[in-house]
Amino acid sequence: MNNTIKVHINRKYKDRLFRLVFGAEENKKYLLSLYNALNGTNYQNEDDLEITTLDDAIYMHMKNDVSFIIECNLDLFEHQSTFNPNMPLRGFMYFGHLYDQYIKVTNQDIYGKKLVKIPTPQYIVFYNGTDEYEDRIDLKLSDAFINKDASGSFEWTATMININAGHNNDLMDKCEALKEYSNFIQLVRDYQKTMSIDLAVDMAVKNAEQWNCLGNYLKKHRSEVVNVVLTEYDEKLHEETCYAEGLQDGIKKGLQDGMKKGLQDGMKKGLQDGMKKGEEQATILGIINIIRSFGCSIDKAMDVLKVSADKRKEYAHMVEKKLSSDNYE
Repeated sequence: MNNTIKVHINRKYKDRLFRLVFGAEENKKYLLSLYNALNGTNYQNEDDLEITTLDDAIYMHMKNDVSFIIECNLDLFEHQSTFNPNMPLRGFMYFGHLYDQYIKVTNQDIYGKKLVKIPTPQYIVFYNGTDEYEDRIDLKLSDAFINKDASGSFEWTATMININAGHNNDLMDKCEALKEYSNFIQLVRDYQKTMSIDLAVDMAVKNAEQWNCLGNYLKKHRSEVVNVVLTEYDEKLHEETCYAEGLQDGIKKGLQDGMKKGLQDGMKKGLQDGMKKGEEQATILGIINIIRSFGCSIDKAMDVLKVSADKRKEYAHMVEKKLSSDNYE
């Protein structure tokens, strides 16, 4: 019997597998384990961790984030399959909304005389794209400043951690859930080398179930997991296609604009050259007519027409040539 799951890829399905695994209430143990692995702590009580993800931040296009508070620390974990140098700015804006939410919930007054205490922030971006990057990269908001701030008095950092298989092995060993998540993504990629993405995801889920990847979570939410992974790949392909199409459109428009500009410049130059040529011919004929009518010299005729000094030699040569060709004595 064929057990392959048939799913319809829904572009509006915004959750990501990373968020399903580490952001769901039922998986708080995975999130707590990841926090401990990153910070060298040993928290055991899942209730110490309060998930604070902003589900309504649609306008920020940050639906794959997991934010939480634990022991007065406010953490934001985000997963990225492509490198984005704007993560510090995105995180800075996101934390602004998280702090706004925190202040309202704790009923504090930022306009009062008392110093408002807020949880200490930590912003981690987990990268598992196919482009090669170092194990850890600190992205600075100051890199985006138009005017560089030499004082260093203001900074915001997004720490990007590479969670592809073979990277950050110490971290993986400390957090089994992250290691299994990473291995599952690699399994999908390995299967995809020899089969369609639909079959690759389905085969990866079946295989992962056999070695009890992420407990029984994949098995329990198999259809949802397949849908999410396929959506991620579909949207990535869509983005790459849009980029390619945009590039082609840009090249086409550039050629069209270039041809249009070239034609306009050509017409303009042709008109300018024509007017200049016409002016020259009119001046030459005028000089010749004066010479023929009054029997004067070329210089005298040019004086009458007020030919500029820088043009007199050129016009004299052209008049002589014209008179010679007309057999004028």
